Amino acid sequence: LDARFCPFIPMTYGLDRYFAEHWVGSHPSMRPCDVSAEVSLSYWKEQPRELSEFSLHSAPRHPMNTSWDFYNYCEHHDILEHKFNRLREYFLLPGQLKRMMLEFEAVPEDNWWGWGWYPDGPLWRDLVKQYKDKAFEEARRFDGFSFESPLIGEDA
Repeated sequence: LDARFCPFIPMTYGLDRYFAEHWVGSHPSMRPCDVSAEVSLSYWKEQPRELSEFSLHSAPRHPMNTSWDFYNYCEHHDILEHKFNRLREYFLLPGQLKRMMLEFEAVPEDNWWGWGWYPDGPLWRDLVKQYKDKAFEEARRFDGFSFESPLIGEDA
């Protein structure tokens, strides 16, 4: 896998003090929620807000390319424009699935929220459903690329 979408720093990889924040929602059975329709965390940090502004809702409410804080922090948004790049990006669905398979020996159910949020979700859902842990090998057929993980350093 490539890792060009976000900078290589502890925060983006869930390393050091960012471990718990990064991995708390990584299990494939987790159902995310948010408490605000506001995209930016900065909105809540700039001034005191009323409790009535909170709005519990299933997440994610906003598309991946919405101008939210973490997305703005990431680099190379052009990766989202090219399927070849998306299909090998650690910070997109290939990396998420790889981590789930390695950490939990599990993959998401058909109704998982990420299939609809990440680019190429339906493609990956079908590959995982049909090929399980061999989905990465099957995906190689699209462009003949490798799925070596930037953190793990081994092929899928």
